[in-house]
Amino acid sequence: MPGRGRCEECSEESRREMLEIVGVCKRGDIDIINFIASQARVCVTNLRTLSFLVDANAAQKSWIPPHLSSAVRGIRYLSIVLNLLMQEYIEIQHHATHTTSTWIPNPQSWLLSCRTLMRLHRLRTLHVWAACTDAVWSRVHERAFLSPLRTLRTNLPSLAIQVNLPSIHSALLDTQRHFPLHTTQPSYLTFTRRALSPHHAAQTRKGTWRVERVPAYSAPVLGVVDDSDSDEDSDSDVS
Repeated sequence: MPGRGRCEECSEESRREMLEIVGVCKRGDIDIINFIASQARVCVTNLRTLSFLVDANAAQKSWIPPHLSSAVRGIRYLSIVLNLLMQEYIEIQHHATHTTSTWIPNPQSWLLSCRTLMRLHRLRTLHVWAACTDAVWSRVHERAFLSPLRTLRTNLPSLAIQVNLPSIHSALLDTQRHFPLHTTQPSYLTFTRRALSPHHAAQTRKGTWRVERVPAYSAPVLGVVDDSDSDEDSDSDVS
């Protein structure tokens, strides 16, 4: 029937127009996500998330949608906050110094994550914050822990690596294991030290300040805290 044919033709044309609109919206969405990924600082707070983020097969595991994989590859600014157990640092030390052949790095390990970071070819700044949850930092072999970053820097020569480590008392500092602060910086990174304190200054939404207790080295950011209970905590306000 002629009328039915015209309806089907109009329906097909409407379908094509809708598909074109959806395609334009999807491309626009991808472009926006890629731009945000290239400008924003991505902060990762554990090795499991880091391993998935830089895993080339992450999209196949349905963890990262395929259309977002290009955004991950376009990350330029990355912060990694690690609060590891002493045993994990010991395993990293053994592998880095070749003192054992029995330990095999798993997909969540620091060593393997550093290798896979080489896939982020557009990465320009890497900021690493490190701490130890169950022991004093002086027991950590800093040079072994940071040694994978040397290879990363070699493969990404435009990458600036900044490391923030806990302070060490001068009496406990061992130049074979630690980086003296007031010496020439390593060629592949710059580092600073900070005292670990659970008490921090936090600004409320009303513009006042108060002391807030948070886990040491939880994240390298300061946020606005909820002041809904400010009347109850008025004794903790900081003038």
